[in-house]
Amino acid sequence: MLYGSGMLDVAKFVLDRHNVEAKPGTRWRYSSGDSNLLSAVLQGAYGVDYFAKFPEERIFSPLGIKSALWEQDSNGVVIGSSYLYMSPRDMARFGLLFLAKGKWGDKQIIHPDWIKFSTTLSPAIANSPPWKSPGGRTPETYGAHWWLNKAHPKTPEKKPWPDLPSSGFAAKGHWGQYIFVLPSHNVVIARTGNDRGPSMDLNALIKYAVEMVENE
Repeated sequence: MLYGSGMLDVAKFVLDRHNVEAKPGTRWRYSSGDSNLLSAVLQGAYGVDYFAKFPEERIFSPLGIKSALWEQDSNGVVIGSSYLYMSPRDMARFGLLFLAKGKWGDKQIIHPDWIKFSTTLSPAIANSPPWKSPGGRTPETYGAHWWLNKAHPKTPEKKPWPDLPSSGFAAKGHWGQYIFVLPSHNVVIARTGNDRGPSMDLNALIKYAVEMVENE
């Protein structure tokens, strides 16, 4: 989908491989293809011409994000799962938008109901086997396009990042790109990297950052 012929039409690639295994909304499994399918649905709703301008007009420009580059497939569908490039400062701006419940200055960019929904544990996770990222040791949990620091219902004693507040949530990019939002401390942390070898200890990184804030 991302590295082969599927990148020319990401929605078709996903649909050609989609076998319904459970009723929608009853089971959760991480799939970057779902994000690309959603992007194609949005393009259909807004139209090809407007959707090409949608990220810039509705998100990047109002936040003052100037470094963003978001790749598209041959149909103009934004690769919703991947290939969004931004500077760390602009990554932090996006995190701040969610920290502020979708409001930027005096303008509501994203409806607060979506902020709440996207950072709330997906109900389908309770009916799904615990999921771990490659090399992960603790089951990870999800809202809607955000990873959450909430324990899986089947392993209630294990938060993904044990030393961090349960209200924290994160966007995780390829090879170690992170936006971590900590509402409890009014803090956003953006981290870029190239973790092709041993994975970085995100729990330790954010723990140290929190201690720095608390000790100021």
